[in-house]
Amino acid sequence: METVAKRQRALLAQPPLEDAADPVAAVFGNIDLLREILLLLDAPSDLVRAALVSTRWLGAARDPAFLRRFRARSPPALLGFFATFGHGSIWPPAALQPKLDVARFVPLPHPPKLDGAARLVGAAANDVGPADLVVGCRNGSVLVKHGGGHGKKYSVRCPLRSAAAGSVIRRPASFPPRELITQGVPFAQVELIPFPGAGGDPRDTDALSAFGGMTMMPSRFDSTMNKLIQQVVYVRRQTRGWATHVSPLLELPVRLVFNPAPCSLLVGGRWLYMTTVLGCIVVFDLATETFSVVSFPDGVTVSCVELDILDHTLARAGDTGIYLVHAKGVELHVWFRRMDGGAAGIWERVETVYLPKVFGDLVAMEIWDKILRNENFNNMADGPDHGYAWDLNYGVEIHEVGDGAEFVFLTVAKNGPVFLLDVKKRKVEKVLQPSEQDDDGGRELCGISAFMMPWPPVFPALNQRG
Repeated sequence: METVAKRQRALLAQPPLEDAADPVAAVFGNIDLLREILLLLDAPSDLVRAALVSTRWLGAARDPAFLRRFRARSPPALLGFFATFGHGSIWPPAALQPKLDVARFVPLPHPPKLDGAARLVGAAANDVGPADLVVGCRNGSVLVKHGGGHGKKYSVRCPLRSAAAGSVIRRPASFPPRELITQGVPFAQVELIPFPGAGGDPRDTDALSAFGGMTMMPSRFDSTMNKLIQQVVYVRRQTRGWATHVSPLLELPVRLVFNPAPCSLLVGGRWLYMTTVLGCIVVFDLATETFSVVSFPDGVTVSCVELDILDHTLARAGDTGIYLVHAKGVELHVWFRRMDGGAAGIWERVETVYLPKVFGDLVAMEIWDKILRNENFNNMADGPDHGYAWDLNYGVEIHEVGDGAEFVFLTVAKNGPVFLLDVKKRKVEKVLQPSEQDDDGGRELCGISAFMMPWPPVFPALNQRG
């Protein structure tokens, strides 16, 4: 009996302090267990704080394989978006317009720990001067074009790291060298601007953005060659000046109609993708400096000239492919195509969203009816002979799409509210009423640039300890 009692007392007795600490040391000294614990943190900012504990924790936090797992569980937050208001038309030039372009930062609901970040980005928007345009955001950086749509300079700002305006980059020459252009064939040109972090690594100062505009130039347009085009790409690196790349004659799947309509630009992996109203994607391989043409999926047509809206946009799919998000009538279609297997990739529709259902009471059914009538009118084989004309006030326009086609900013009516659609969750919220943001009136919403928290996090440099 005494032996049994001693054993019970021994089991109930508190272990010595040094023994009690051993399990803790065993857990935090095991790098695999430590990573599993760090994986439970809520946000990348928490991960940065944890990395301050020791060099061991820092090494665990910035391990590439761990970061991929962490991002899948806790992706970077959508902090808000920049909305640019202007006159929308490329004519008359900005210098002749009575009202200058203006940019606003609109924060979205976020955890309290990101309030400071939202204030910094909002302050950066207030520093954007009159007639300056916010033309894009990527990985915590903001690209500003000075002087409006016809401005001659860019600057890159990183509001979460510095309040400074950033260095100024002068745009390239307006036209490529004459000897590189085929007379009688129109050409489109786009500019690629470098800035830190565009490639996913904040230390990469030679990464490229997909910012800048595409301009269609007639070049003494010859109607006998209206299925041919040349693409001009200006690429600027941090360590070099502008390099000009001009494609050979590219044959398009449809006849070319000269129109300065909107287009979608995207840099994903090693490729630059450009779309126009031509119903195709021009691809520039940044590694081999070669051009190719990829057709849209079967049955996909882009917005007609009459509507003059952007009903499609490209989105990144990591380094392997691209998404094409297309509004077809009252449906939103998400297509995926692999690009790492060459031009033999096949388009696959991966999402179909019936917009009237997910929008519910946010949009009246009469508006959807008008959008659907426009779509049916567009599909008429015999043209507009049924007594119906385009209702130019209604149409689904895509303003911005997140990586992985996870979210979409869109409007359904001219000068109407902007909605944010979560594609996976099928949830919609109204995020902007343009008339409430344009203090002076008379401006239109010209563009939206989503501001995501940077990824990967910028970890501190620690002394060798622990």
